[in-house]
Amino acid sequence: MKKWRCDVVTKCCEGYSFIWKSDKLKAIWYEIPRCGSTAIKTLFRETPDYGFQLIDNYDPDDVYNKYKDYFKFAVGRNPWDRVVSNYNLYRNMEYRVPQTIKLFNINKIEDFTFDLFLENFQKNVNHHWEPCYKYLPDNKIDFYGKLDTIDTDWIYIKEKLGINDNKQIPNPKNRGYFGFNSGHGDYTKYYNDDSERLISEIYSKDIELFEFEFNEQQRKL
Repeated sequence: MKKWRCDVVTKCCEGYSFIWKSDKLKAIWYEIPRCGSTAIKTLFRETPDYGFQLIDNYDPDDVYNKYKDYFKFAVGRNPWDRVVSNYNLYRNMEYRVPQTIKLFNINKIEDFTFDLFLENFQKNVNHHWEPCYKYLPDNKIDFYGKLDTIDTDWIYIKEKLGINDNKQIPNPKNRGYFGFNSGHGDYTKYYNDDSERLISEIYSKDIELFEFEFNEQQRKL
């Protein structure tokens, strides 16, 4: 059974597993939304030789157990940064604005403040801000990458998979997507002590699993 939920975009999410497999490379990638996943998928789709395909299986634990000898990896994102990115996504992306007005019961998008988002986003369960660990198996996987260090992490992953090309994870900003940081720059400016603590509580398992820290901004892309 899948662990993550999405009560908002159900038509999109019901048939999506967020698990990618390459028999050629003997690899499993556990996709996590809003963690550079668009960029990674772009690379995989533009490089069919890698052999990564989305598999029809909702259970990350079943996949883990079925492909025991496969290299399993995921890329997570600092939760304080990820929350700000989601706020900007739902405030600034044109087709999201009507969703935001309805979800957060506001009259106009100008009323959608970061404080309002923090007060209400957990009431609207969404795959974009579900904790990262919910997309992963209970057992420890081989590599927990970070969006902040995706360039060097991708080099390591390629070495483990025996990939010898010079391809890199593309930057979505150069491909017409919304972008890694949604244009928000330094995410720490959005927080005070209370809101920083709130996110640390909500995403405590992610912070422990990926060893995230507040104000660790090393993004290479």
